[in-house]
Amino acid sequence: MIRSKGEDKIEVLSTGIDWGAVITSVIAFIILILIIVLIIRLYQYFVKQK
Repeated sequence: MIRSKGEDKIEVLSTGIDWGAVITSVIAFIILILIIVLIIRLYQYFVKQK
């Protein structure tokens, strides 16, 4: 759906929360944690191989 910026602002004001931004932040945070865990696992794996 294509909406004008005016409609978006009204929606944000009525709910008080920009859910698009919240969801994007949460997804980015989860991906960051998964990458960190993966790096730690790979590091431990290579240390055990030696």
